[in-house]
Order: sequence, then structure tokens, then C-alpha cells
Amino acid sequence: MEFLSAFSVFLGSISALLLLSTRAVPLRWARLLADAGRESGRPAWAWALISGSLAGVAALWYLHFTAEAGRSLLIALLGTILLVRAVQVLISKSGLKEASRSLLRDQFSYSYLSYALISAALIVLGLL
Repeated sequence: MEFLSAFSVFLGSISALLLLSTRAVPLRWARLLADAGRESGRPAWAWALISGSLAGVAALWYLHFTAEAGRSLLIALLGTILLVRAVQVLISKSGLKEASRSLLRDQFSYSYLSYALISAALIVLGLL
């Protein structure tokens, strides 16, 4: 298995598991998001996720341009959508507060469905 394909399966699996866990333990996620959106600054784990996501985007595009993998452009685009969205959510304090409130109200938007489909597509593309 090529490294880009393995990275695609890993990223899709982690994303799918995280989406499922927001449904399984919404109160825990609401606390985590509220903690990341606090006014006194972000915790170290949030900064680690932001930098890790940006490094993941760079790695995806590096692998796309250097690897001879089939469907590498599609994998790079879908992975970039997931990782940049994670960075955007973690940077926006108002977005974190709104996400925390929606988890507490047990309201989930249709964007969860699109991210679940992207996660599934990354897994399938990595396995092909």
C-alpha cells in the first residue's frame, strides 16, 4: 500500500470516528469545544491540532506531487477539505461556541453528513 493511500485511510477513519463520537458523547465534545473557545486563550491541545492539521495538508499535497498514486488529486482535495475545516473551526471562537451550543441542544447540521461522506470517500479511495 502506498503511503498516500495509507494516509487517506487513516485520515478518513479518524474523521469518521470523531464524527461518530460527537453523536455518542455530545456532552464531552461540548466541554472540549467550550474549552478551546475560551476567552483566556486556547489550550495546548488545540494549538497542536491546528499545527498538525496544517502539516497534514502540506503532507497531502507533497505526496500528491511526488507520489505516483492513482487518484492522488482527489485524495489531496478531500483531505484538504477535512483538515482545513478542522483548522477553521479551532481558530474561530464564535464557531466553537456555536458548535458547543448545538451539541448541548442535540442539534446536528447537514454539514456532518457531508463530512461523513468525505470520510467514507477517503477510506474507499485509499483502499482502491
